[in-house]
Amino acid sequence: MRKFLAATFMATSVFAFGAMLVPAGTAEAQTDTRYGGTIRSIIVEGNQRIEARTVQSYLLVEPGDPFDPDRIDLSLKTLFATNLFADVSIDRVNDDLLIRVVENPIINRVIFEGNSALDDDKLKEDIQAAPRGIFTAARVQSDVQRILELYRQSGRFAATVTPQYKPLEQNRVDLIFEITEGPVTGVRAINFIGNEAYSDSRLRSEIVTRQSRFWRFFSSNDNYDPGRLEYDRDLLRQFYQNNGYYDFRVTSAVADLTPDQKDFYITFTVDEGRQYDFGEVKVETALEKLSATALRAAVPIQTGELFRGDAIEETIDALTFAAGIAGYAFVDIRPQLDVNPETGRIDVTFAVDEGPRVYIERINIVGNTQTLDRVIRRELRISEGDAFNRILLDRSRNRVRALGYFKEVEIVETPTEDPDRTIVDIKVEEQPTGELSFAAGFSSVDAYLLDLSASQRNLRGRGQSVVARVSVSSRQQLLDFRFTEPRLFDRNMSGGIDAFVTRQDYEDFAQFSSETIGAGVRVGFPLSDRMQLGLSYRLQADEVDFVDRPIIIDGSGFFVRASVQTAGQDTPETTDDVYRLVEPSDALPGQAYVDWCDPAYIQRDPTCRAERSDISSIVGYDFFWDRTNDPIRPSRGFDFRFSQAAAGLGGDVKYLRTETQATFYRGIWKDVIASAKFQGGYVFPLENGQGVRINNRFFKGGSTFRGFDVAGMGPREIRHVVDPETGEIITTRRLNALGGNAYYQGTFELSMPNFLPEEYGVRSALFVDVGSLGTLRGPDVGPTVYEPDPTTLLPSVRLTKSAASLRAAAGLSVFWDSPFGPIRFDFSQILRKEDYDRAETFRQLELFGDVLSRVESDYVSETDQSELIEAAIEGMLTSLDPHSGYLDPDDFRSMQVQTSGEYGGLGIEVTMEDGFVKVISPMDDTPASRAGIEPGDLITAINGKPIIGQTLNDAVKEMRGEKGTDIDITILREGEDPFDVSLTREVIQQKSVTWRMEDSDIGYIRVSSFNERTTVLLEEAIEGVSRETGARPRGLILDLRNNGGGLLDQAVSVSDMFLSGGEVVSTQGRRISDMERYNARSGEVFKGVPMIVLINGGSASASEIVAGALQDRNRATIVGTLSFGKGSVQTVIPLGADRGAVRLTTARYYTPAGRSIQALGIEPDIEISQARLTEEELAKIKRWSEADLPHALANEDGEQRRDLSMPDEQPPEDWDGDDYQLERAIQMLKEGTVTASALRRAG
Repeated sequence: MRKFLAATFMATSVFAFGAMLVPAGTAEAQTDTRYGGTIRSIIVEGNQRIEARTVQSYLLVEPGDPFDPDRIDLSLKTLFATNLFADVSIDRVNDDLLIRVVENPIINRVIFEGNSALDDDKLKEDIQAAPRGIFTAARVQSDVQRILELYRQSGRFAATVTPQYKPLEQNRVDLIFEITEGPVTGVRAINFIGNEAYSDSRLRSEIVTRQSRFWRFFSSNDNYDPGRLEYDRDLLRQFYQNNGYYDFRVTSAVADLTPDQKDFYITFTVDEGRQYDFGEVKVETALEKLSATALRAAVPIQTGELFRGDAIEETIDALTFAAGIAGYAFVDIRPQLDVNPETGRIDVTFAVDEGPRVYIERINIVGNTQTLDRVIRRELRISEGDAFNRILLDRSRNRVRALGYFKEVEIVETPTEDPDRTIVDIKVEEQPTGELSFAAGFSSVDAYLLDLSASQRNLRGRGQSVVARVSVSSRQQLLDFRFTEPRLFDRNMSGGIDAFVTRQDYEDFAQFSSETIGAGVRVGFPLSDRMQLGLSYRLQADEVDFVDRPIIIDGSGFFVRASVQTAGQDTPETTDDVYRLVEPSDALPGQAYVDWCDPAYIQRDPTCRAERSDISSIVGYDFFWDRTNDPIRPSRGFDFRFSQAAAGLGGDVKYLRTETQATFYRGIWKDVIASAKFQGGYVFPLENGQGVRINNRFFKGGSTFRGFDVAGMGPREIRHVVDPETGEIITTRRLNALGGNAYYQGTFELSMPNFLPEEYGVRSALFVDVGSLGTLRGPDVGPTVYEPDPTTLLPSVRLTKSAASLRAAAGLSVFWDSPFGPIRFDFSQILRKEDYDRAETFRQLELFGDVLSRVESDYVSETDQSELIEAAIEGMLTSLDPHSGYLDPDDFRSMQVQTSGEYGGLGIEVTMEDGFVKVISPMDDTPASRAGIEPGDLITAINGKPIIGQTLNDAVKEMRGEKGTDIDITILREGEDPFDVSLTREVIQQKSVTWRMEDSDIGYIRVSSFNERTTVLLEEAIEGVSRETGARPRGLILDLRNNGGGLLDQAVSVSDMFLSGGEVVSTQGRRISDMERYNARSGEVFKGVPMIVLINGGSASASEIVAGALQDRNRATIVGTLSFGKGSVQTVIPLGADRGAVRLTTARYYTPAGRSIQALGIEPDIEISQARLTEEELAKIKRWSEADLPHALANEDGEQRRDLSMPDEQPPEDWDGDDYQLERAIQMLKEGTVTASALRRAG
């Protein structure tokens, strides 16, 4: 900063140097002759931008005045005080007053460099410097402090700001703030000392500051802010005093920087004191019209209650309101507390006196740019000229806030010159009220949900509301238009019109669907501040359709049959029986082909009466009483609703429908709110003998009664299928849900805080639903019918169950207001139900159960349930990607043997493709490699038994066996006919690392796989090479060709040997625990020794991690052909209790340069083929890779694996060696064309 100030002085004074003939400074009186006489003229020199007369206007002297040293000195100070000048001098030349000035530069631009956490706009808001402003050192220094304070508020206490300037022509400068932001200083821990009544975690939940945790990346309260710390102290005081600790105090709040200077430890030292109850509570007043006894009745505090600071404030509000009703608009209420530490009681006396009379002179509405003033004023409970009343102002604020038009509503009182007058400013900050939204969601009740809506809640700023909405779910489709005028005819009443089209699909639950088209009008008017009454009229057309179900009846209208057997008649077994639905041609003479709802069917279901089109004319009213403390998220109080609707004022339908609901709210502690909702309803038919149509009844289940399926509880038709010989019930089938004419229900919820930040929009609640649905009677109850079961043709009885017995369910609701729409899950356990109710956890699991049950009962041969479930699990996992799967207990044990490094088998890495086993790569020196099995070969049969139909695990089991046993496998190789290969099983030692010397000074290390012993064996190989070369080989070759991969930690360890520090690989998955970064330790073997890594299409997974790390870190040259491209990480998750394990893809991995090679592969630096190819031969080659496997994960960047092309180099025509890639690698190391810094391909 000192350097900057010195530079600033030089920059602003350089223009005066040489022009100043006398020293700059104060106008010092020197001699009488120098200061005698009269000023003839005032001359200004040095000014460039500021006119001379402007300079003269600041002087306290003018031509004709005497040369007064005091006034000249004061003029000099005045010029400096303008901040327009870097230097000023005043001198006398003859009888002229000479003013020499050096103007301060003008700021051309303000530039910020190095800032990313705070953008330029945020910084510019808080500083004084601005383009075309005056450049001064003091102002710049002040701005530096402002910027530093901004960074401290955002948790960056290590931030530094260095101001610089760049001189420009015309005395202008560019002001540059060079910012080093530093890391965010978090809060590592928040500790409390002295707390006994409440735990540290409980107190942490009461303050705003949060401990820094990885899941709080959306939160801004997990950094240290001194201002916030003071607020936390106040919150702690409020919390304790609201729980009886009147003497509580925070003795200290200290923030200590951690040793690494990245975070703070915050320590609150508290003195809780003892807990108090309310003692004697009295009200005293000397006002004539007020009775202390009557006022005491308005006090909500009772003796013996736990002392709460909030209760004192609530009592003051209650007494103020009571005094206002009695005619005292101005009262002064002073609570007097008498604390008795010995008894633990606090006596409170409320002294009520007449306060100063204050009236509202004017009410200003501030901040409304769209909403009209009158829309806000009509919500106010107080007017200009009224007595000032705090309670009515608070109510007015809540009413304005409840409109939903404003983000913030603040009431500010401004005193006037008259002590009995005040001005009230209602400051609002508007928020968007129009919305065009598309939402897609999922719930465990309705499956998919799509919602498109356009709405404006404040049309033209008049408070009018218009909504147009299209909503589609698996069960309901809705087209809705609504318009509401909140002040109909400019009176205190609302009115609106509605038009709607709905379709509800209950075909899966009650065998019917309904369509409704209608329109309506409604009016509402307040009965008081908290009560409202609404009237409505609706005219609608309803059409109910039942699922078509053909049957054949006889001439008397009785059921004959619904299906015809087409196969299996000749055998006594039922497993080969096949049926189809009846057709018109199946009706014999005297019989009729009809629908099951046809009136000719004498046994038709009584619900079929509703299959018709009706016009409903419905008039109704709705009463609502709201006594909650908050219109958005209540935590105290209750609301009550009562409504009735009568159909029959014209139209075809006549009924009276009554519903009522009451909800009580109680905040228990922070973010934990309990609620109890009680509701009931009854629909009564007004037509003799007609009953209530099914579409006008109540249905419960799904989101309306959790734990039960949609329409899953209440009256239902069932069918008992009976054994004709024993009379026993074989099975009971659930038929149509009938709905009910009456219901009652209680819902108890406890909202629970979760560990996720509020910004996620995730809410959760524990719930209990209890209630019942029933009361069908008369024509609504179908007759008991004895008839053949349509499915089995066995005797059956169809009857109606309609008892209104108690049901209950409990569980957890999780709701996520996601960016894409609402997503809701209800996890429930039914506590009480009837046998015929349909329960729901998730409907898809029920579907699986139905399919499993049908397979077990109807499949052509006996099945094993455990095998079916395991096959379903395997199918689910293999549909995800080629590497996920289920390992039964035997497979899991075999996998553990394989990764430990020793097992019996053939020695090949395989996967499954198109029903065949595909070879990824054979292992070195195993039966498979010696037999010439190649990557890409398909194994189609084992010992003559085709593999088609087997799982990969089953095939691997067959290929493994005891040492010395023979096995024949059938190979399908591209371009060749299938052929058999005979192999003898061996114990596969899986010695994953071998080594040898090439030309005595080049080390060759072959890593064939990555198992638990790979790192140990590699260390032995390195020691061998070091021993043979005196610890300094000419070069090193790491051969990873046909290495199918293995353990991730082994790949990291191998890379670590050749790298010194820095990143090896990183993984990223959906869970935080799957996001890791693996770094090498310091120190590397053979540092500076040139190194080549050989890869080919069989190099996969872990071998690609090693190649990618050494390539990105410039430690090795990659030679060979494009690798396999498996860039995913699998985690084996044991299921315990001898249930096997799940092998699941949990993450993708990335090379040090941030590359994902999934489905792409590692590109060699020098591409060398193993065999010579022509263009024609290359076009015929199909090199298989990860991208070719079924269900393979795509590259997340959308990149595609490059097509085959001619390599950089291939063997010459006369070459007849065994391994051209290895030979060329040796040659390059000998020639020195590969150095310790890996060679890179040109172009």
